[in-house]
This record gives sequence, structure tokens and C-alpha cells, in this order.
Amino acid sequence: MIKQGSNGSVNIFYKDLFIASYPLTKNITYDYYCKLGQQLILDTMKNCPELNIKNQIYTYLYFINLMYRRKTDGKSIWKSNYELLCATTFALIKLDILNIDDNILIMPRKRPKRCFENNNYL
Repeated sequence: MIKQGSNGSVNIFYKDLFIASYPLTKNITYDYYCKLGQQLILDTMKNCPELNIKNQIYTYLYFINLMYRRKTDGKSIWKSNYELLCATTFALIKLDILNIDDNILIMPRKRPKRCFENNNYL
């Protein structure tokens, strides 16, 4: 299900499968989602010093593959997992593991086109 905000949505794909959608609004922009990934990397490094970058990458990939399997099996995904999925996807993009062009689709809000004006065809 696509979650449309006032400015559109950010959609996440993994292995050519639509995984999740996140709304874009005036306060929640694309940069907000990018900062979530950066913050996840930094918080993990501060709070878990035994998890170096290599281990973080393995952990994030494991989680995304787990969500991918749940999606392909038709199982539900909890809201908290959707929030973590967004952060891990943008963290992997920041670490150059995932390609932004293959995994992120930004869909701006589309305005309906007016077909008639004063009962005349345009």
C-alpha cells in the first residue's frame, strides 16, 4: 500500500519487489529519511562499539532480507519493522551497499489535470 503525503511518497524496493512506502510532507522530507540512515549508523557505532561497519552491513542486510522473505511469503510486517526498514535501507545506501536508483522511487504528488474549462474543450 502506498502511503501518500501532501508532497508525495518515498517507495522502497528490494530485489525488484515493492517493500514499503513512506509519506512526504512539509515536515517529513526526503532529507529526513536520509538522516535516519545516517543516525542509525552513528548510534550503532556509539552504543555498540563491538559492531564495526562490516558487522553493521551484515546486520542491515539480514534484516532487509528477512523483511523481503516476509513480504514474498505474504506475512504481515509490524509498524516498528517498517520504521527500522526505512532506516536500514537508507543506511545501506549511505554505506554504498545498495544503489539508490535501484531501491528508491520518489513519487511526487500528482495534481489532477483539468479537462474542461468553462464547458469548452482545451
